[in-house]
Amino acid sequence: MRNVRVNGYNLYRNWARFLCFYKEQPLNLVRKYYGEKIGIYFAWLGFYTEMLFFAAVMGVICFTYGLLSYDDNQSHLFDNEGTVFLCHLHGDLG
Repeated sequence: MRNVRVNGYNLYRNWARFLCFYKEQPLNLVRKYYGEKIGIYFAWLGFYTEMLFFAAVMGVICFTYGLLSYDDNQSHLFDNEGTVFLCHLHGDLG
């Protein structure tokens, strides 16, 4: 019983606090306290979150580039009837 309390306290100190969000997950402690399946789940969740972070950074870069390169006089996207062409390379469809 004492070992379970010690592992639970170590998890709280090293993992379950808000200010520990930047630290690596203590997966061995999670595995010992919760079991193999939950440990694998949190390992996958950490990997998935990390990969989404990199995708989000790329999305912010692309969005910022789009904002900075936006031109108010982009009338070449519209024809005379007000139809929007989704691909400006094929704007000569009409």
